[in-house]
Amino acid sequence: MIRDRTGSGRKAAKERGVKFGRPSKMTEAQMKVAKRLLREGQSIREVAATFNIHYTTLYRLLRS
Repeated sequence: MIRDRTGSGRKAAKERGVKFGRPSKMTEAQMKVAKRLLREGQSIREVAATFNIHYTTLYRLLRS
């Protein structure tokens, strides 16, 4: 019964447009700026520091 109710709740939430999962660290606009900064010659660590994220997070976001 619990599984049925939680499944129904999830389905209703998705229909309302609720997003599931962890929020992204950067918005699309921030990603565009980060890519531009990298093209202009800044290091990955400098760009990551600009957005207050770890450089491995920036690598992961750029790969996806």
